[in-house]
Amino acid sequence: MHTRIFLTALLTALFVATSEADYIRVKRIINGTLAPSVPWAARLITSNSGYMIYSQCGGSLINAQWVLTAKHCLINPDGTDSGVKQIAVGNNNYARGKLRRVAAKYFVSHTKFQYLADDIALIKLDRPVYGVTPVKIQLQNNLDYGGMWATIYGWGHTVEGAGHDDSSTVDLRATSVILVDRRYCEPNKICFDPNLTRTNACVGDSGGPMVYNYNNEQVLLGVTSTVSAQPLCSGAILTGYMSVPYYANWIRSTIRNY
Repeated sequence: MHTRIFLTALLTALFVATSEADYIRVKRIINGTLAPSVPWAARLITSNSGYMIYSQCGGSLINAQWVLTAKHCLINPDGTDSGVKQIAVGNNNYARGKLRRVAAKYFVSHTKFQYLADDIALIKLDRPVYGVTPVKIQLQNNLDYGGMWATIYGWGHTVEGAGHDDSSTVDLRATSVILVDRRYCEPNKICFDPNLTRTNACVGDSGGPMVYNYNNEQVLLGVTSTVSAQPLCSGAILTGYMSVPYYANWIRSTIRNY
């Protein structure tokens, strides 16, 4: 029996080393490469002493003052706050990014306190991020995903399996994946089979983006959520990203109302 995990991780790094500890959701990019400049990619930070940064999860700047991420990055399994206090954005090396404080966190209301349900969340920043163009989001939930190529980004583990907690990085990584037909995935998710490309997301990648190219622009399609737990990030099951178009109405209404 295969199980899923959510890929969160605590990442310690500023100058040299990083380490990540599994929590319950997505790790890092497996068999990826250093990403081109993706200034809208965001990193969630729990503590920043100026000497050492503790970070878990990624996100996407979708509005000058809003970041889209995974719910499990912001709450613990027992429903308590995970302690995300800042967002770094604007640089592939998140230790050099623009910092903004977290002003508020928003979840889908009817499953707000359920850790595993509707694994998507919005963070409102204390002030807008200037000089960084937000990524566009896919609004229409009518795409035929089957066989489509997408790009995933993350700062998580780069080696599958347990015992590789030192494989994280402060430099954003990317890889390409092939999406499966919608009928093989839950209605609120977008999935891919890691075995088709030998690439995957992993611990520390949680909340990070999946994009596809439309008219030479990257459009946000998914938010990193779950991967195979046994072996860790191996591709024993489909990797699941929360579907941005599925939640598009909630995303727009939350930003409009708050």
